Amino acid sequence: SSSSSSSSSPVFSVWIVNKSGGLIFYKNYSSDKNTLDTNDTLRLASVWHSLHAISRTNSVSPVKKSSGIELLETSTFDLHCFETKTGIKFMVCSMKKAIGVERLLRRVYDVYADFAMKNPFYELEQPIQAELFEERVMIAVKSCRNANSGHYSGGGGGGGYASSLY
Repeated sequence: SSSSSSSSSPVFSVWIVNKSGGLIFYKNYSSDKNTLDTNDTLRLASVWHSLHAISRTNSVSPVKKSSGIELLETSTFDLHCFETKTGIKFMVCSMKKAIGVERLLRRVYDVYADFAMKNPFYELEQPIQAELFEERVMIAVKSCRNANSGHYSGGGGGGGYASSLY
């Protein structure tokens, strides 16, 4: 059934945090009824930004020039982070050991570059409110879901999403 397919999605949420720690995009893909409210999402984005910055400092990092936290593993989920050279952080909260999350992060970055950065009406560092952007991110999430379809029960069938992204 479609409900079991959506509940087994390996991607729970996608976050984009600007270089100042402000949340500029958040989308929940979980079918769980216990979702975060707006204030909690803003707080968590800020906390992650701060932890990421602290992890890059020489006083905390055991090696010089650390790139910061890239993966936070918990007993129930993984939080992946990709930071661009300009300081924008792309984060995906996923099931443990989900397949293709790094690829998903790069795809979301590509969508951001194509649909936000090239949009003459988009103001840097501000929340992204473009329907086409959300649609393209959803296509990337579905592609990740398909990559995991054999890995998790009920994941949903064939491909075709990746080619429509580009």
